[in-house]
Amino acid sequence: MSYIVRVRQHLGTLIESLKTTKEVSPTKNSLAVLINSSLGFEISSKQIEVKPYGYDERTEWDTYIIVIKGYGVYGFADGPLL
Repeated sequence: MSYIVRVRQHLGTLIESLKTTKEVSPTKNSLAVLINSSLGFEISSKQIEVKPYGYDERTEWDTYIIVIKGYGVYGFADGPLL
């Protein structure tokens, strides 16, 4: 069984953030490709940290925070990485 995670950037409002939602394979390599396409610089999968953040009633996501070492919070995912 394969599964996909939804990823959204952290922006000024939830509505703005949800507009950036993309679906990716739940791996750091896939996440790095997505992040590199949205940022103006390159990061490696080794710079990505994904940690449980809690349930968000607004989105109904079991939310995971995505942090890029040396950058800060990139955004959130609706599931863990494998």
